[in-house]
Amino acid sequence: MLELYFSHPTILRQLRRGPLSPVLDQWAAALQQAGYAECVASDMLAIGGELNRYLQRLDVTDVCMIDETTTQQFLDTECYPYGAYGHSAGTLRTFLAYLRHREIIPPAPTPPITDPIGLLLERYATFLRTVRGVASSTYRASLLCAERFLGFYRERDAGLDLSRLTAQTVLDFLTQWYAYRPGKAWQTHLAQDLRNFLRFLRWESIVSQELERVVMAPRQYTLSSVPKHLPWPLVEQLLAGVDLTHPQGRRDRAILHLLAYLGLRASEVVHLTFADLDWRAGVLKIPNTKTRRGRILPLIHGVGTVLADYILHERPAVTMPEVFVRGHAPYGPLKSAHGVSEVVHRHLKRLNIPAPKYGAHLLRHSFATQLVNQGTPIKEVADLLGHMDINTTAIYTKVDTTHLRAAALPFPTGGLA
Repeated sequence: MLELYFSHPTILRQLRRGPLSPVLDQWAAALQQAGYAECVASDMLAIGGELNRYLQRLDVTDVCMIDETTTQQFLDTECYPYGAYGHSAGTLRTFLAYLRHREIIPPAPTPPITDPIGLLLERYATFLRTVRGVASSTYRASLLCAERFLGFYRERDAGLDLSRLTAQTVLDFLTQWYAYRPGKAWQTHLAQDLRNFLRFLRWESIVSQELERVVMAPRQYTLSSVPKHLPWPLVEQLLAGVDLTHPQGRRDRAILHLLAYLGLRASEVVHLTFADLDWRAGVLKIPNTKTRRGRILPLIHGVGTVLADYILHERPAVTMPEVFVRGHAPYGPLKSAHGVSEVVHRHLKRLNIPAPKYGAHLLRHSFATQLVNQGTPIKEVADLLGHMDINTTAIYTKVDTTHLRAAALPFPTGGLA
């Protein structure tokens, strides 16, 4: 594969001598598969060749001996003094990651955790995974809340002696963060995460008091809020306004259709694989859901058409199970649900569509609201959305303007007696 990037016989002979010669050809194939531009890949391979010659001079014969120490010595002696290869550090990190992915060199050693906060968070992470078994999104939010609380407490007690933790400190933390983020939904999640962490501290016998009892979340009444959504004509305007001349236009259009016509969550779009698509039966299987309950959705014609258009005409020819991949090198699956929300945000802003919020859940709310307005039974809406409790879906009846208008009493127009 080196011939794809180099043609001079001398360069090819140099690259194919030395301890790295067995892997440089394979790395060239991996770079080509990942979609790197020819000029970028050739530069990266040239740095690999320089490292190869450096290892030859050191009489290194085994690829397994290469690690971060070796590459740093190469940078310090061969690159930085001469001002050459300014991007070589990043290239070598990519090269080491490739070697570890292929299990050619051992995994990177994990530095020992010595900070008391880090040690406690590590135990809490194990507790969340093994004892609580929380979902990945809850896991990240819980750890972040615990890290914030411990940082706040360390400012008051440099020794981090949690046995002296008081209810007043807990309330002071809540007061500070409630003022920072006034949204009730965010405050409710923060309160729940903090309660869970305080229960963990009591579970480990670090504190003896039931301090979680003092954590008060803002009162939210059932069905008190109204889902933020777009009127359906604006949703159709969004879907029709995707610029297909953009390099990721077809991918973004397929993502928006899945959100708007099937009500998928952003995380479900990220984890969608080809195994979940049954083209013959015309169904879409969603095994990984927030509620850990799989569901089967109809792959309606419009969604299937734009999805097939993306797969056939725009998706890079990479061998990975995920349907949606990044549009630039190195090709790979979308990293997180945040990237899906960014797609929605970007197109709403580009089309100047006014929206109460700009995340992916906006289209899920709009989808549910449209179904309710069309008279779809609430149980069917709950099944399509994957709700475990039908009361969760009942909130959409508050925006059923069609039936609410029919139920409204006429305003009295006569004069007072």
